[in-house]
Amino acid sequence: VRVVLNLDAHESLIRGDPSLVEASVMALLDDASERAAPNDEVHVSTVSGVMASVKIDSRRPGRVPAKHEDPAGHGETPGSRYGNTLAMELARRVAQLHGGSVEAAAGAQGGLSVTVSIPTIRRGLASPS
Repeated sequence: VRVVLNLDAHESLIRGDPSLVEASVMALLDDASERAAPNDEVHVSTVSGVMASVKIDSRRPGRVPAKHEDPAGHGETPGSRYGNTLAMELARRVAQLHGGSVEAAAGAQGGLSVTVSIPTIRRGLASPS
């Protein structure tokens, strides 16, 4: 599996636990890589702004959850339609803990696209007391 990076050149600062954020994104990337065929590509892109976002696109099997469904796939069997439900659940919980969100959508390559977004902070702002 080849991982293709398209990283925003701007630095994003978030208030939170970098280890948790890293673990959640790595879990999603591992899930996408494990489901990919040996010659497939997994695309990872970042965007900085009001939200710091990481988007992982893959050709792996998956289906976009309906609006009323939990993207973590609660009620699904492990490894079923959403892929690794633990990776999605971890990403969702970490994003929510940091005031952010996780969105799943149909990927451009026919697989699944997952975006983790967390609010950024601006330099020079005092921490809330």
